[in-house]
Amino acid sequence: MHPLLTLDNNPMCVEQIRAFKKCHDETSYLRRALGACNQHKALMDRQAPCILLQPMHMHTARTKFMELQGHMASLAWLTGVSSLLLQMLSRTEEGQTQAES
Repeated sequence: MHPLLTLDNNPMCVEQIRAFKKCHDETSYLRRALGACNQHKALMDRQAPCILLQPMHMHTARTKFMELQGHMASLAWLTGVSSLLLQMLSRTEEGQTQAES
């Protein structure tokens, strides 16, 4: 994943962005999904770290991380509730088994 690749926002990365966009234009979606343009992305990461250091990109990454933390907290709560319900169900089943004996 990469931030918005505009030439206005990334004046130091013009050549790399053009090569990356050209690869995307000339390559089918399936080949891109399988990594056909990864070498251009790797080149931008190595030679043009300005893309990685954009404030908007970092803000977006931080926001996504915070959203993920919220989802994980919700998942932990649901896991706790489901565990509690399973314990209650097993106790109920044990009680029914003892009552039948």
